[in-house]
Amino acid sequence: MTAAPSRSRNLERPRGLRSTPSVSLLLTVGLGDDRHPEALEWAAAQASDEVEVVVVDDGAPDGVRKALAASADRVRVVHRVYTFGSDAAAAVAAQAARGQLLVFLTARATPPHGLLDELTAPFADDPGLGAVTAGGRAQALAVALRRNALDSVGGPAALVGADNGGAVLPPAILAELARAGWREQAVAPLVAPPHRSWPRSWDAPRHDFGRLAWEPVPVAATPKRGVNVVGLLEAACGIGDAERRYTEALAKSGLAYGTFAYHGHGSPEHAYEHHGGGRFAHDTNLVVLNPETLRTFAVLAGSELWRGRYTIGVWFWELEALADRHLEALPLVNELWVSSAFLEEAFTAVTDKPVRRIPLPVRRREGLPAHERAELGLPEEFTFLTIFDFGSLAVRKNGLGVVEAFCRAFTEDEGPVLVLKTLNAALDPAGRAELERCTGHRRDIVLLDGYVSDETISEMIGRADCFVSLHRSEGFGLTPAEAMAWGRPVIATGYSGNLDFMTEENSLLIPYTMVEVPREVWAVYPEHGRWAEPDLDAAAAAMRSVVAEPEMAAALGRCARRDIRRTHSVERSARAISARYQELAARRPAARKVA
Repeated sequence: MTAAPSRSRNLERPRGLRSTPSVSLLLTVGLGDDRHPEALEWAAAQASDEVEVVVVDDGAPDGVRKALAASADRVRVVHRVYTFGSDAAAAVAAQAARGQLLVFLTARATPPHGLLDELTAPFADDPGLGAVTAGGRAQALAVALRRNALDSVGGPAALVGADNGGAVLPPAILAELARAGWREQAVAPLVAPPHRSWPRSWDAPRHDFGRLAWEPVPVAATPKRGVNVVGLLEAACGIGDAERRYTEALAKSGLAYGTFAYHGHGSPEHAYEHHGGGRFAHDTNLVVLNPETLRTFAVLAGSELWRGRYTIGVWFWELEALADRHLEALPLVNELWVSSAFLEEAFTAVTDKPVRRIPLPVRRREGLPAHERAELGLPEEFTFLTIFDFGSLAVRKNGLGVVEAFCRAFTEDEGPVLVLKTLNAALDPAGRAELERCTGHRRDIVLLDGYVSDETISEMIGRADCFVSLHRSEGFGLTPAEAMAWGRPVIATGYSGNLDFMTEENSLLIPYTMVEVPREVWAVYPEHGRWAEPDLDAAAAAMRSVVAEPEMAAALGRCARRDIRRTHSVERSARAISARYQELAARRPAARKVA
């Protein structure tokens, strides 16, 4: 991070610019960008008498909005667009700016020291210079434009509707400036902080910043039997993975169905092969969106998708007590499907609507994964693996508890290695720093952060020697279930949704005490909500036993594989989906023509 500049910094003004401030630094923060806090902090530090900072809130998460509020004396928030990364946000920012130089900045990386000076200084000596790009036109992550140059090609309105191709501004706009006679100059690229490189064979998901959160679909006037599946089918996140699994079971059930992706989320996206021809044709909606996301989707989609159809919500949650946002979203669904008895009990307590438990499919795994350990970033030594997403709250996933238990179990030179595979570390700089501080003194603890495919995660789990989840609460627990499918021994907290498939016979369940959730998570979880605090000494003993008693560990793995196949196969889920649909179809009249 760069230090805040002095208020007396003398930024040389371009010739002929008289208004104050002369430079407007424009930043869009939305769900699609994963480095908001750092980029926002850098931008706020640039504010001075000569530089104004204008931020467009394009669907930013709550944490970013708190950061905006904390910077209110230096940052001007002008609008909320809710088109999730579209070019419209850049147009709103340009329209609101007061400066004669417009500097557009992406929130996807923390800018290097001195970037603002590099972008603005060339204008002082060249009155015919219209644009300065950082890193070249095609993928420029920062662009400075002379305001009257932009006005000459149509002004802020020209930014709307142009494909930005991943750059902060559409390359077509820069080409249009050149045709209008304005010169362009490039400076050093905007470089993101270094990160671990993943093997080339791993396909990185993409951020599609120009895509609408919801693209309208043709809706059949007379619904026919079957299911419209809506949700995060293309998202590289846990709920997206769960929805893809439920859709796989739906396909096996024999019911007619169509799939539709919602893009109003913060995760990168994987390619997904949709089914059903893009027509909203069926009489039942299966909407796999948590309550807060469902409410936004309902506004964007309108009432047409609900009219004349029975809507089932698939919700995930982690505590026995629900948040207010669950109650506020209940009117949008006719019934709920949940993945565990833990969730079934929580939701049944607050609604008279039907709540049905549908097993979350866990795919059958045979033998060993196709990729070797080295290809997956895993060491050759005995490996304990834990996986969590900082976006799902690191304090709930309790990776620090796993680190502490491992350090109690083994000294650094005993042989076993702990690998922490994380996601979205950039969303929680404080949590990431604490994890690094607690592990930096141990060479036998490896941190891996980054997006990989669902299948790559599964292969990492299948190649590890033991999976550990010392969670404080889980709605289901997909990664431990995946470890069981591979026949890996699992050490996990003996509480919450994972007890649907974990027993004393197939896993090493860790005892716990119930405690209130800390104040730091009250923005997500209800005040005075409770979760489990696992016994770390018991977890350390379990880790030692897995290493010392390989035959016991192997027997646990065999039992785990047998049990998860029996309780959570794709076929079992397909039968449950089909049975519930047939029950609903028998109880309601044939679909009538929609008015």
